[in-house]
Amino acid sequence: MFSAEERDRLREQIIAAARADKRITGAAITGSAALENQDEWSDIDLFFGIVSEDQQALAFLEDWIAFAQDLEKKYGLRARPHDWDRIRSFRFLDQDENGSRYELLDGVVLI
Repeated sequence: MFSAEERDRLREQIIAAARADKRITGAAITGSAALENQDEWSDIDLFFGIVSEDQQALAFLEDWIAFAQDLEKKYGLRARPHDWDRIRSFRFLDQDENGSRYELLDGVVLI
C-alpha cells in the first residue's frame, strides 16, 4: 500500500512512460480518478489501447512488466509473479469484445 501522494506520483510515472511508448494507440484514466473522487483506498485505473499483432503485443507486455518490476522495487511493493506460459495460454492481448485484463502491479491493471 502507498500513500495518496505516492499513488499520484506512480500514476504520473506510468502515464509518462505510456506517452513515450509508440505502441500505445490511446489511453484513458478510469475509475475514481476519472470522476475526481479518489480517497485513500483508491487504486490506479488506466486503460491503454495497444497494437494487436501478437509479437508486438507480447513485446509491449514484456516491456511493461519490466517497468512494473522496477516500480515494485522503487516503492517497496510486493513483487508479482509473471508467468509467460499462462499469459500466452490465456491469449491476454487477443481477447474478444469483453476485453482482457492483466494485473501489472497490485491495483494497476492493464485492460
